[in-house]
Amino acid sequence: MSQGAVLVIEDDEVIAALLAEVLTAEGYRVTRVAEPGDALALLAVAGSDAFDVVLRRPFSRQRADPDAFLGQLQARTNAPIVICARLPAPVYADNWRRGSAGFLAEPLDLADLMTLVTSLAPTADEPVRA
Repeated sequence: MSQGAVLVIEDDEVIAALLAEVLTAEGYRVTRVAEPGDALALLAVAGSDAFDVVLRRPFSRQRADPDAFLGQLQARTNAPIVICARLPAPVYADNWRRGSAGFLAEPLDLADLMTLVTSLAPTADEPVRA
């Protein structure tokens, strides 16, 4: 069965490769970018419906406003956005209120990854969420 498309925004090559490997093995089409600007440029070209799920690192160390990137992503994609981070979920509670669809703690639990992505990304046989 064909799965959805996942955008992985991750600057740690090891984590990005792991996510891509696991998701690809499960039938998802994975696109990886390392930086927030690359993700925004890709979404500007690909369109707001190009991906079914976005997995992203918070990138707070690179921004004066660590929440700004979430808003920029939301403006460019209709896909649910999941935070992948080393800090505990409560640190990102504001992002959940602002529209993040989920949180994955690092080190990643691959079962949790697949459960969350599967719940958010439609299969080819399912209708797309409105």
